[in-house]
Amino acid sequence: MGDFMAANDLVDPGFSGPAFTWTNNKDARSRIFSRLDRFLVSSSILENYQELWVVHLARLASDHCPILCSFKVGGRKTYSNWIKFEDVWTTFPRAWQIVSEKWNVPDSGTDAAKLQKKCSRSLKALFFWSRNKMDKMNQLKEDLYEEIRILQELECSLNGLTEFQSKTLRYKVQLLKSTLARITTWWGQRAKVHWIEEGVKIHTSFTP
Repeated sequence: MGDFMAANDLVDPGFSGPAFTWTNNKDARSRIFSRLDRFLVSSSILENYQELWVVHLARLASDHCPILCSFKVGGRKTYSNWIKFEDVWTTFPRAWQIVSEKWNVPDSGTDAAKLQKKCSRSLKALFFWSRNKMDKMNQLKEDLYEEIRILQELECSLNGLTEFQSKTLRYKVQLLKSTLARITTWWGQRAKVHWIEEGVKIHTSFTP
């Protein structure tokens, strides 16, 4: 490996996370750990991207750790002035409750003006509820990743894990899998959206 790296001008930039990237998933007495997987970059890339870092992520669906390479890029995020109605909202009972609550607020003006106000108010409430829910799911995902990483690093240590810690690790992995599945489903359903320009035009079949 050393000769291969030298011949191809490759560098191991180091890493954070679990020390080993593979395990045979046997019981404690037969357990084997090894750093089988490595992320290598050319020295020229390392020079161009000084703020480059590599992380060994938690093992979930495989006996190997995924490896993530990240680097900082310039530029600022841009945000749209549009609020989009998302089909996924209709699958949550709480969303229907929000619409019912906002729709029943008294409004003044013509029938068209009242309808516009009710739609706009309901849409805003759904948007902020949705964002808060996604924030919580993403925070849970990050917390679980960190807890699993700590346990898997401890698992690689000389003393390994206690029986309780092993059970906790298995539980955390299953919980993370289910959380990732929920997030994936959420984003998959969000692909079917109707773009709505707030205060100008509202198209929705979401009627209480």
